[in-house]
Amino acid sequence: MGTLGPMKTALRNVRVFDGRQLVPPGTVVIDGDRIGADASGAKMVIDGADAVLLPGLTDAHLHLDGRSALQRLVRFGVTTALDMANAPPEFVRSMRGIRGLTDIRSAGTPALAPGSIHAHIPGDRRARPNQDGQRGGAVRDRTVCRGL
Repeated sequence: MGTLGPMKTALRNVRVFDGRQLVPPGTVVIDGDRIGADASGAKMVIDGADAVLLPGLTDAHLHLDGRSALQRLVRFGVTTALDMANAPPEFVRSMRGIRGLTDIRSAGTPALAPGSIHAHIPGDRRARPNQDGQRGGAVRDRTVCRGL
């Protein structure tokens, strides 16, 4: 049993929000991983009935807890999400680049201050200074802006 490959699809009579305004109704063509306007050779033509197409949405603050979160996000049009201080970094990396799911970026592993509200979370192994305020190895050795 084979799978269908990408099909050139034309969405006619749609308005596009270009980040500033809605443009007048026109045609948008999806051809594999490309978006354009040339409808020649389209295998499917859909009348958008003056509907609005939006660019992919971004969730700028989430705490990633697994693949199911990415599945939920993509169902609502979120194409990019920024994970806030999830640990460990290996987990975040394992959630990246999954075809068909929301693309994930990360703020990285946080450094927590002793006595802060987050320092009291049971089982939280994120980087933190010791009680004397001295940086522990996880904080001291942390590379900043490494592209987590």
